Amino acid sequence: MYKHLIVISLTCLASACASNVQINQPDKSKTEFMAKKPYNAIYHHVEFKFDSVEPESRELMQKTLKHHIDHLTSNPSHTVLLQGAGDDAGSFNYNYTLGLERASFIKEYLLNNGVDVSQIKVSSASKANSNLKSYARTVHLAY
Repeated sequence: MYKHLIVISLTCLASACASNVQINQPDKSKTEFMAKKPYNAIYHHVEFKFDSVEPESRELMQKTLKHHIDHLTSNPSHTVLLQGAGDDAGSFNYNYTLGLERASFIKEYLLNNGVDVSQIKVSSASKANSNLKSYARTVHLAY
């Protein structure tokens, strides 16, 4: 019985390998839409100075958050999660607290610019993912 199953399985496998597979090429006559530069990138994070609740650049912070403020004030049912992060230096508790303070700083800025408190949630990643340079010392905005 098992020999028959093995023979049938091998026969199916051999026939599958022997058959010609045709790959459909994309139709070149159709118009393809691609993003064209220059376009305005929207950043979803604000960088902070080492061991500080002060942003690296207030001007860049304001420019970054303007798009988010416009979006949130235009869409009152949307919410944003502000997740503060520390870095590899210091203890878990220290970085957790620093992450919350950074996220709270951004929350206050959003509130002062017309975003409703019900649209904002705050959390801290502490040292989580802090080994990723793009994540350390930031507040990420997630929708």
